[in-house]
Amino acid sequence: MVQDNKNDSAGYQTSPDLNQDQQSRISELLGRWNVVQGRLKRAEQISQFAVVPAINELRYAGRMLVAALAKPAPSEENGIPTLDDAIVTASQYITNAEHDISDALIYFYQKKADDLNHRYGAETIRKAYPKYSDLLENLKAARKLVIASRGDISKRKENYTKLVEITDTITDEYFALVDAEVLFGLEVDHFQARIKLWKVLFVVALVWALLGTAAAIFL
Repeated sequence: MVQDNKNDSAGYQTSPDLNQDQQSRISELLGRWNVVQGRLKRAEQISQFAVVPAINELRYAGRMLVAALAKPAPSEENGIPTLDDAIVTASQYITNAEHDISDALIYFYQKKADDLNHRYGAETIRKAYPKYSDLLENLKAARKLVIASRGDISKRKENYTKLVEITDTITDEYFALVDAEVLFGLEVDHFQARIKLWKVLFVVALVWALLGTAAAIFL
């Protein structure tokens, strides 16, 4: 039965040439696409870097669907899939993009945490901002989920679904830390401590110089 044009749940107009199942599946893909695009943009704004693997996966998904919807005769020779096959493949590409974004965010926050711990010490940051412990615990949980999904592919979908929620939580915790100006205060303390050290070293060097001069005069 030919379907009338209608707007799907994502606000897009579906084609009357698609059957009801295809319309529904493409509508779902478009909704997921928008969610992933939103996460991708947020990840880029956070890290200041383009998440290239995720961008490529979305590009592949789009190309696959466009090729199938262009209505050439699908064949192994021209590499054009059937629309149903294209939907399945595009869905996997979008899933891959979701995973790439989570991986990129985990890597970014772990690198940030390692740098902060090296500069100030985790205990120092905890004293200034107790919720820093939550950020570190969530990072630890995220790493375990990634490792588990590599070791057992059957857990990959479940684990990466959890990772979306965890990375969103870590993002909120990280910006709460930044917004609280804790890092700014620690940087000031760190700089003041270095000034004190320089002063001590200067005094020691000055004393040694005076002692050297006195020795040269009286010996």
